[in-house]
Amino acid sequence: MHKKNKGVSASVRGNHKGFNRRSYRGIFLAAFVLFGLVSWKPDIFSFAFGADRTPANEVGTCPISFAVEETLMLPTVNGISLIMVPKENATLFVEYGARIKNFNHKTPRQTVAAGETIKFTITDLRPNQAYEYRVQCKPAETTVAFAARPTHSFRTLRSEDEVFSFAYATDAHIYPDWTKLKFTNVLTKGYENFHQTLENLKTTPLDFLVIGGDYAITQGCGECEAGTLDGVTYSNGSAETIEQSKLRYQTVFSKDLFGKITSELPIFTFF
Repeated sequence: MHKKNKGVSASVRGNHKGFNRRSYRGIFLAAFVLFGLVSWKPDIFSFAFGADRTPANEVGTCPISFAVEETLMLPTVNGISLIMVPKENATLFVEYGARIKNFNHKTPRQTVAAGETIKFTITDLRPNQAYEYRVQCKPAETTVAFAARPTHSFRTLRSEDEVFSFAYATDAHIYPDWTKLKFTNVLTKGYENFHQTLENLKTTPLDFLVIGGDYAITQGCGECEAGTLDGVTYSNGSAETIEQSKLRYQTVFSKDLFGKITSELPIFTFF
């Protein structure tokens, strides 16, 4: 670039008919911008011309409430999955990009029924690359505009020959502690320890978290409390139906528990 700049400067000093010094500066600027655009990476190039671009709506205006909010799962060197569970019928898509506030890629739209899991799989990413993402959503079968949820970030896994770090969590039996707090207003030591562990994980440089199981306690659960929260009834003892089991697993990944960290720390889980 330095040699080309000198060449342009020399032409500016020349006495060419029909062009003055300002004209050559304009030509130089246009050539410089064009060179910069075509030399950038394809995703940035498409962004520069507005391709596949969703207008940036106001953050936090999405009207949908979720039983399970953004939960990153199954990270690889070139991809990741995202699951959510809305409390009402909803249409959603994910927009993402490798530059801050540059959501120049997006997934296809999906519509999901209330209480069901929606999953987005994102591929063609670069290894060990940080990305920002956010979910755009609206009530299903409506003509209202999409609105954005808060922005989060993730990083793809390192290349296969690089060292990586992860945490393994299992058998915290946290569901009974959650029911005690919600239905009897009793804050247990187990609940406090669990949340301190989540805070520790937030400040630990990890590539992913492995969740071994035994958190929802679908069998036994003699210490579980029964109650109703947001119009939903929670049972004590063993889960007697598939719906009760799903509700307990959703609770474990709600923003009260693992949902505090899974919007940015990807997980692998056995249940």
